[in-house]
Amino acid sequence: MTDLSDRYRRLLRWYPRDHRRDHEDEMLGVLLAAARPGQAGPSLRETADLVLGGLRVRVSRTVARASGTGWRDALAVAGVLLPLVLSLTAVRLVISLWQRGLADTPAWLPVWPPVWPSDWSARMIWPVVAVLALAGARRPAALGAVGAIAWWAVIVGGEYARHDATASVLTVWWPMLGLLAVAGLAAGPGPRRGRRILRQDKTLLAATGLFLASTVVIEMLRFAPFLYRYYYDRCEIVAAAVVGVLVLWSPVGRRLAVLLIAPAVSFVLLYQVRGGGTVPNESLTVLFAVLLVSVAVFVVGAVFLGPAERIVRLVRKGGW
Repeated sequence: MTDLSDRYRRLLRWYPRDHRRDHEDEMLGVLLAAARPGQAGPSLRETADLVLGGLRVRVSRTVARASGTGWRDALAVAGVLLPLVLSLTAVRLVISLWQRGLADTPAWLPVWPPVWPSDWSARMIWPVVAVLALAGARRPAALGAVGAIAWWAVIVGGEYARHDATASVLTVWWPMLGLLAVAGLAAGPGPRRGRRILRQDKTLLAATGLFLASTVVIEMLRFAPFLYRYYYDRCEIVAAAVVGVLVLWSPVGRRLAVLLIAPAVSFVLLYQVRGGGTVPNESLTVLFAVLLVSVAVFVVGAVFLGPAERIVRLVRKGGW
């Protein structure tokens, strides 16, 4: 029985240490009592049960710790903010429509976009989703968000079938934001909780207002005759820096920033590394690699955020 007992103990190491300290003897006694005479080692079923049981305990504890450190609040805020952020594309399209409707377009007025994106109809759904989310209509908002993503997939899927991979590859960050919005609307505490958090967290609320307002204002500045691209590019950088500082100052904002890492990294890699050009269909491996890197960066950010915050607190208190 000694060899069998040792093998059971090795399998019980899948459980957390404090769990083993409190329950290992009891679990080992049950396993040995149920063992067959002459049994040399754990059966395949016992091995699977012990491994899965240990992983289940560890995962449940990790989720419990995460839910207590602002992640659920960050998800709730995402359910409110991301539909608003995604609605900015619709705002840009409306501005473009207004510009194209001008009677005498001056020579200095830039034309944006040169060609309307083929998925514009999917993008125009997000303002409706944003209104529903702000109204607290959780289920209709989630269904609307799912519908926008599904319609986008139909459109870019048709483009991909016609051997035009630009929309289907380079704009993948857009439905990634949409899926995160769906998670905030459907799986988190909901948009009502997100609105309460924004009312209570003045720093995050200021960052949100500044981001939305600056985006619209900077977009309008593109049509100002006295501003060259150099200047409104600098306006974008300054606004982004201020918003970033405000977001990182808030505990919920820091977790929201980590949630947004994956689509942000995808955007940077696909547009900067690929130079914003067309990605050929045969290079979808590039897309999979970008998604893998994005998810890896998100996991690293989520794992190290808590320890980083504890280190900062120790430094502030002089206990480092």
